[in-house]
Amino acid sequence: MLGDSLLSQKEDSITADSYNTLEVPLRCDFNFTMSDGTRVWINAASTLKYPAKFAADSRTVYASGEIYLEVARDEKHPFFVMLNGMKVEVLGTSFNIRAYPEEKQSQTTLAEGSVRIYSPGSSMLLKPGEQVEVNALSGEMVKREVEVKSFTSWKDGRFVFEQQPLEDIMRTLERWYDIRVIFKDEGAKRISLSGNMKRYGDFSQVMKMLQ
Repeated sequence: MLGDSLLSQKEDSITADSYNTLEVPLRCDFNFTMSDGTRVWINAASTLKYPAKFAADSRTVYASGEIYLEVARDEKHPFFVMLNGMKVEVLGTSFNIRAYPEEKQSQTTLAEGSVRIYSPGSSMLLKPGEQVEVNALSGEMVKREVEVKSFTSWKDGRFVFEQQPLEDIMRTLERWYDIRVIFKDEGAKRISLSGNMKRYGDFSQVMKMLQ
């Protein structure tokens, strides 16, 4: 874990069109507070591009990978997250977004408040406990009720899996432990597993649990 920090720059050295790009590598995560008071947790192999100083009319950031946000409420300045052909509009809320380039879909999971998801030609409003999954190719959106902790526990240092396919579980572990997983049996990818474990443990401990 990289740490918990408040990132800042001198006010007279930044403008509304100045952007910072924060890239978090494998085996790490990072959290900090933006200039408007919004708290951000960034998972491994993820990127956030954000303005050093927000514009006068709105707040917009660009994300790739997995990020959890607690957005500082400001009705006069709506908050937007742009990712992988999808836009998330927020007033003040807590939610998780997952949009890794190598995955076939993006997910937005709402913990508190409300968000609206925009995909080409359509939009959906989320309430707490709901998730929207957007197909990266077609833009098709599917909404479902979920157990939020299964999608947000990573920011608290835990892996929580609820009947997830082994292929998806191993993809998550690959990013955190910087490993590569090869399935010799294609059928094994579809095995569903549940579990709850510390995120910062040794990989051998994870393998024992999976076995």
